[in-house]
Amino acid sequence: MWKEKGLVETLKKKNFEQNLYPVYEHLTDIAVATLCDNDQDNNSYSKACLDRECSKFGLSLLKFTDEELNVSDDAPNVSWERYEYIFVNSKKKLTLVRKCTKPGDMFNYFRELLDKFAGHQFRAQWQNAQLKCLKENLLPNHCIIIHDYSENYGCKEKFEL
Repeated sequence: MWKEKGLVETLKKKNFEQNLYPVYEHLTDIAVATLCDNDQDNNSYSKACLDRECSKFGLSLLKFTDEELNVSDDAPNVSWERYEYIFVNSKKKLTLVRKCTKPGDMFNYFRELLDKFAGHQFRAQWQNAQLKCLKENLLPNHCIIIHDYSENYGCKEKFEL
């Protein structure tokens, strides 16, 4: 599923059909594989598809091997990391946490993340394009103010004399 050091060679040795179990180089490539065709006029995907409301496309298009989805006791444990919010001194802090689970647990978590990723990525790219357009067409004596509340940071007003 992911292009990792040595993984591509291993898959080739096992003679996996590239059409059945494609190896993606980038996370974006995986997300695009779950979406309907790009609207060439608007250079965007349908909102229904991005919101995972499209019945023709979605995460069901991704094919995983039996080994990747294995959660049985016989499956080897894999070590991986993910970000979680941990309470530190009564405050939530985003922390990288190491997990040791069955491969199926890791890939199920990956699918949960991927469910929201396509819409998130499209919105981020669209917002960046809009900001770039605003900057390129900014009138004299005007400014752009950016408020980023992605991590719920507080904003306090300051007065300068």
